[in-house]
Amino acid sequence: MTDRASQGYEASQALPYSIGARRTEWVSHPAAVPVGFWRSVGASINTFAVECAINELAALAGQDALQFRKARITDPPSGWGGPLPTGTARGVAIGPAFNPIVAMVVEASGSTLANFKVTRVWLAVDCYLTVNPLNVEAQLIGGVVHAIIATLYGQQTFVNGAAQRKNFNANPMIRLQQMPTVSVTLMPRPTSSDRTVAIGGVGELGVPTFAPALAGALLKLTGQKVRSLPLFPTATMGG
Repeated sequence: MTDRASQGYEASQALPYSIGARRTEWVSHPAAVPVGFWRSVGASINTFAVECAINELAALAGQDALQFRKARITDPPSGWGGPLPTGTARGVAIGPAFNPIVAMVVEASGSTLANFKVTRVWLAVDCYLTVNPLNVEAQLIGGVVHAIIATLYGQQTFVNGAAQRKNFNANPMIRLQQMPTVSVTLMPRPTSSDRTVAIGGVGELGVPTFAPALAGALLKLTGQKVRSLPLFPTATMGG
């Protein structure tokens, strides 16, 4: 297995859902411009595709996004529900990556895909053994920041093989007032550890589930499906 091959289907096979018959395939698409890995590697790409599809299936079935998942997951989460203010919606996404499993809820307010604000993010992770909880929390929140910027703005374009954004001054970053409140929950470590169980990495777990969870919230708010990123590809710093 090569790194390129694992990136092609990472986080799209060992899903937390009982779906029945399912087939996962990937096709190599050679690019004229060399590409490399970014934070959360293949999980960032494939979790977006998988969880957006789950959100759309729930909508087609006329079911709540979490209830749809709970009916198909072996270890259902809780704490979802309750009335929300008009113009506010929540989306959920669940993704296994790097041994742990992550669940994220993103709350957004607004009326269109061009006019919304991410207001809150809840993130729960089970990484089996947590050695330094504060460091884990910091890594997860940092991943959410990265995910917000990538989901909203992260794009590079090329003309005749030359990158068009050549410096950071052309790449938008979120301002302090755009940062949502992020709540992190770490599942308790077992009272006695089993050395045969793999410990989960946490450096990249704040990224993969954000975009599909936001897409789920936007689907509820606007009725429009988000299937490509970033949401604001032409944005620039100050624009």
